Amino acid sequence: MEILLVLALLVVIAAVALPALSGPMHNQTLLKSAQLVRSEWANARVDAMRSGRIHVFRYQPNTGTYVVQPWFANDDYLNSNVRTVQGAPVEAIQSNVSSESKLPEGILFYSSFVEFATRAGQVEQAIELEGMTRPVLFYPDGTTSDATVMLKNETPYFVKIQLRGMTGISTAGELIAEDELGASITN
Repeated sequence: MEILLVLALLVVIAAVALPALSGPMHNQTLLKSAQLVRSEWANARVDAMRSGRIHVFRYQPNTGTYVVQPWFANDDYLNSNVRTVQGAPVEAIQSNVSSESKLPEGILFYSSFVEFATRAGQVEQAIELEGMTRPVLFYPDGTTSDATVMLKNETPYFVKIQLRGMTGISTAGELIAEDELGASITN
């Protein structure tokens, strides 16, 4: 009888403690997701510099789905000896096949702001948005688009990730509660 009483007491304590622990676990996942996005941006920047090709980061709003891929212009292969299939370069077909990646479960892209740059106009016109946001571009010279992306979790807490165009350096902020969100967007 004493063992059953102790087990029942442990179940009650676990039932009370579990919700108190799930919030911090969700918040830690949100912070790790921000670091994942920063890592994807750093990899895209390095890949752009290494390949000499613009790389594009886009995501679907209110989901955790995003894509990072190289961008090929229609005139990239005019004077080259690249094999084509029905007029499209084989390498472009293979490289533009992008695989969608996902943030951890429960983490969503909330909002973004990508500053318009004149040199991004050609790329933005050529890219089909297909429900995705305006692209964040990574150029072969190491520069990027100026961008701010907000992630959110179920709690709801938010985290702001900023990308500086001239240097390509990204930073992730602290957790932002929903009631503090308005002031942090303008900062």
